Amino acid sequence: MAFIFAPNDNDTLLTGTANNDTIFGAAGNDSLVGLAGRDFLFGDEGNNSIDGGLGDDTLLDALGNSTLSGGEGNDFLSSIGGNDLVQGDAGDDTLISNETIGGANKSATLLGGLGNDDIYGGFGKDCLDGGDGIDFITGFDADDSISGGDGSDFVLGNNGDDTLKGGFGSDFLVGNAGSDSIDGGEGFDIVSYAEATTPVLVNLVTGIATGEGTDTLFSIEDIQGSSRDDSLTGNTSTNYIIGLAGNDSLSGLDGGDFLFGGDGNDFLGGGLGNDFLYGEAGNNTLDGGEGFDLVSYRVATSPVIANLTTGTATAEGTDTFISIEDIFGGSGNDSLTGNTSSNFLSGLAGDDFLSGLDGEDFLFGDDGKDILNGGAGNGFYGRGCWR
Repeated sequence: MAFIFAPNDNDTLLTGTANNDTIFGAAGNDSLVGLAGRDFLFGDEGNNSIDGGLGDDTLLDALGNSTLSGGEGNDFLSSIGGNDLVQGDAGDDTLISNETIGGANKSATLLGGLGNDDIYGGFGKDCLDGGDGIDFITGFDADDSISGGDGSDFVLGNNGDDTLKGGFGSDFLVGNAGSDSIDGGEGFDIVSYAEATTPVLVNLVTGIATGEGTDTLFSIEDIQGSSRDDSLTGNTSTNYIIGLAGNDSLSGLDGGDFLFGGDGNDFLGGGLGNDFLYGEAGNNTLDGGEGFDLVSYRVATSPVIANLTTGTATAEGTDTFISIEDIFGGSGNDSLTGNTSSNFLSGLAGDDFLSGLDGEDFLFGDDGKDILNGGAGNGFYGRGCWR
């Protein structure tokens, strides 16, 4: 282990050893090289070059416009108040831009590189890039440019008018306050407004979302709303649309969509395609539209009484059905009744009663002591006693 200090404020090259070293620069423009080992390198003032080398290193720099490179290993790198270039390189690294000292006029570039990295922007207009791996990346107050890179990343803009790019992989993108540009890139990407304090209106056809700003959306497949009364609209792709709390309106449009209402009195419209509708708690209206559409009560703990002939269901509220063909029950003792179409009815857990009525029906009792009544049409009967 070596303790190495710059002798004066002149430009200095400070090189460590293969052991765990502590190296301090001075006010000059210094070059600090850790080599192997678990090193601590502090650049101090000046425009410094700091290289951790091999090992799990800690790199800090103050005020100057410096370059920090973690090298191989799981490194911690912090830029304090300068226009710094911070590179994690290989390993699972943590990169932080701390511009509380230098002020919002300072901007840092933080590049994760290989590995699963955590990257935190500061008060300045920062450029953040996760590189390869599954990364957590968050901006702060200013107008940041954030890219997830390869991998399924979590990208958070926070305040400011930010530019967010998911890159390759299935990414989770959060713009938060401000008017943001959000591009999911390749993969199945979700934009989330879960932290919004006002209702949001999101439309994947127009690529516009309004609420705490006006966001522009590109290559987004899935939406998570807020706890307010939201309007969420998909597109021609297969969309996952999640309302969360509030009285929401969810529209899948074309494609086989998955709609989750959350708590509240929601409207779920499947549109074209074979859709899965989950109203959840509240008094919901569930409209499957064209195709063979399924309503699910899988998470319901109270008994479900659902009747496709009357178009009503009671469970954790009272639901109204329109153009629904199929039903999944819950974990209670359910009563599921079809209509004149071909229905798929599954009781799941509990002692259930399933009645297909007319049509060629598929009845599955699943766990429990179930009674399956096929009705007038031809049917397929799964687990349970049938008649």
